[in-house]
Amino acid sequence: MTQPIVRLAFELDPQRHSELESLLQGLALPLLGQHGFTPIAETGRPILPDVLTCLFSIDRVSELADQREALRNDEAWSQLLRDWGECFDRAGSDDTMEYRIELYSAPAGPGTTQPTRQTGTWRTYDATDGMGGAFVQDVIQDRDGYIWCACYGGGVARFDGHTFKNFTTNDGLAHNEVSSVFEAADGRLWFGTEKGISVFDGEKFETLGTGHGLPHDEVSDIFQDRNGDIWLCTENGASRYDGRSFHTLNVTDGLVDNQVTCGLQDRNGHYWFGTETGLNRYDGDTFTAYTRREGLADNWVRCVYEDRDGAIWAGTQGGGACRLDDGGFTVISESDGLPHAGVLDIMQDAHGDYWFCTFRGVALYDGQRVTDTLAEEDGLANNRTWKAMQDREGQYWIATLSGLNCYAGHTFASFKPQDTSKENSVLTVTQDREGHMWFGPWGGGVTRYDGDHFTTFTAEDGLTEDVIFSAIEDGDGNL
Repeated sequence: MTQPIVRLAFELDPQRHSELESLLQGLALPLLGQHGFTPIAETGRPILPDVLTCLFSIDRVSELADQREALRNDEAWSQLLRDWGECFDRAGSDDTMEYRIELYSAPAGPGTTQPTRQTGTWRTYDATDGMGGAFVQDVIQDRDGYIWCACYGGGVARFDGHTFKNFTTNDGLAHNEVSSVFEAADGRLWFGTEKGISVFDGEKFETLGTGHGLPHDEVSDIFQDRNGDIWLCTENGASRYDGRSFHTLNVTDGLVDNQVTCGLQDRNGHYWFGTETGLNRYDGDTFTAYTRREGLADNWVRCVYEDRDGAIWAGTQGGGACRLDDGGFTVISESDGLPHAGVLDIMQDAHGDYWFCTFRGVALYDGQRVTDTLAEEDGLANNRTWKAMQDREGQYWIATLSGLNCYAGHTFASFKPQDTSKENSVLTVTQDREGHMWFGPWGGGVTRYDGDHFTTFTAEDGLTEDVIFSAIEDGDGNL
């Protein structure tokens, strides 16, 4: 995992920067090292001409506050600051030179614009403009307003609106590869990891695994039913935990496949489980399987979606989009105008039209027929499209294998790194109440776009890892 980076900053006449740098090298670095601040060679992007900055790595963001406090209380450090305050005539109210130690972030660059061949303009930004590429697989807000992120390989991170606090195996977490996070009705947090479930009560972790009756240690999804029981989707069935023991449903009970990738409860209280061998509905007593035999176009279900009318949609690996209503499936496939039969995401927009993200572009469906398709020749960054959403202004944002597209109905604006060594795939996109767009480019943290500039936040700024799978805004405006 990339170590967090912090910035030590002094406000000083630029003509005297070299003088203070020499003093830092000779006197301060050993002292800072004693408090866990390790100097690094990078200088970072400048903030202001009269601010001298030095970058340091630390072990954990969660320890930064304690490290700063320990440094502040170190008399040797205080004496250096008093000497420097007098030497550089920069003494503050306590006769010491003022400084800041904070998580490092870089300002966004201006970007470049170039004309497109057909539709309006492509707007392209590369890594030097601030667009990056972190691994967050799930995110929720708890009842206290904290944001919890499941970081694959980095444990879990709690965000209070200002700083992150990270929890790993060192704190009692079952495993650092966390794929799901869920808050139960009693306020406890459940984390699905590759080594079982970790349940956090705010003070300590309790681990539940195969030794407690969980059918498999790898948990991909967690949800709670109306009775308060916790459901865990695992590699060996769907398991219900009643607070005392696990009760597992698998193929012997009617589940079409033991490899359960996701689960949800619909508005009628029915459970839906997607697998690579079909779709399952569970009414609490019996399973109803939907496979090719029942009209499902392909048994490998990639996504499940409930639309505004309560109809269940399944996007499949090779059979198109399948809508289940009145006991039967309506299949929208390549013969109906889909550019590809692999449907990775389904979204219904404000007009009631459906957007199908496929391996060869996006298809628009009005409920009766495919009305349009969008592909690379129309300005799409890449035909392999992962996700679509609509913002408040009615613009459509599409995450693709080669970057992010904004589509206003007539033109595309494309955002992707020009550096070919950077990964272009964008996994998630959302809009906050200020109208800013937030993107999760693969391996690049999370990027905010205000219409003019990108601002990127990575592990250097407090994220535990640099791959973001999902992002939400809570009622207080926290992300």
